[in-house]
Amino acid sequence: MTRDDVQAGPDNVGAPYAPPAPCPKQRVLLIEDETIIAMVTEEMLADLGYDILGPADTIEMASELIETQPFDIALVDINLHGASSFPLADQLLKRQIPFAFATGASHISDGRYADIPVLTKPYDFEALQTIVGRLSAALQPAS
Repeated sequence: MTRDDVQAGPDNVGAPYAPPAPCPKQRVLLIEDETIIAMVTEEMLADLGYDILGPADTIEMASELIETQPFDIALVDINLHGASSFPLADQLLKRQIPFAFATGASHISDGRYADIPVLTKPYDFEALQTIVGRLSAALQPAS
């Protein structure tokens, strides 16, 4: 069953699934070198109502987008064609842009990034929704 199918349950029999909308048209920088993962992630982000910048699949491409394009939050694959994306994380931290790492590893080896959320591959719609929701919430002023 996909998220577009009808969800059956005691309180919503026959009700179509409608994901909650994020804050108005936030833009997500997607940094991912695996084409199929990037395509699926783009589709899921679009379903959640986000605009997508990228995907960037190299350190150089991602670095240029970080420095030249407007965006609100980022998803960063930790390994781009064998290169660590930690320099990109440093750029994002310097610009104070909320981001999460995406990785198949069970943990991040560099303790400098202990406070950065991790989206563990393979991830599903709900996991992505949760992580981008947390990142989006970081943009909102405290009430």
